[in-house]
Amino acid sequence: MEDSRMKLQTSLPAVSFDYAGLVAWAQGMTSKYKGLVVTEDQVSEIRECMSALNKAKISVDNSRKETVKKLSAPLEEFKGQIKKVTAIFDETYKFLSDQVQHFTEQEREKKRDIVQGIIVEELAARQGEVQSFAIPIQDKWLNKTTSLKSIREAVQGIIDQRIESLRLQQQAEQARAERASAIEQAVKATNAEYHLELSVAQFMTQWHTSLSTPLDD
Repeated sequence: MEDSRMKLQTSLPAVSFDYAGLVAWAQGMTSKYKGLVVTEDQVSEIRECMSALNKAKISVDNSRKETVKKLSAPLEEFKGQIKKVTAIFDETYKFLSDQVQHFTEQEREKKRDIVQGIIVEELAARQGEVQSFAIPIQDKWLNKTTSLKSIREAVQGIIDQRIESLRLQQQAEQARAERASAIEQAVKATNAEYHLELSVAQFMTQWHTSLSTPLDD
């Protein structure tokens, strides 16, 4: 929509020329060659005709280019003038934006300290369950729209995941230790029963100690 303050006055470009006469002239130059079968002795003459046809086409097209250029000149000038006006707004917008961004960054840094405090508090509350570990501050936590309640819940979730991961890790380590002990006892019992000297080490392979391998195997 046009801004009323611009007081724009526009008129559509108009071009008038003898279109019908131009078409008749072009057809008159080309019609005699339609269906023509060129013989070898005509090649030189036909090349001259082709040159004349090409020159005529270029002449017409150059007129088009020149006309378009003339009609576009006011538009190009208008575009340049409007860009100068919009640059005035851009300069002031940037001046204000830089200052607002400065305060925004200050607010984010203040919130970073608050979020770090929440992390320390939550880790301290769970110190009997897990040792303190680094929890990176997510960028979205520093947004003004992100509540402290949701941040605290997110931190608690991260700690819960860490505790669960350690629990599963300890569980797996205990199972592997029990597996190794069972293998050792089985080898010793077999050696005693059959008077053998089987090495416990040869049964401590990756396949034997894998928890996915049935103990009976």
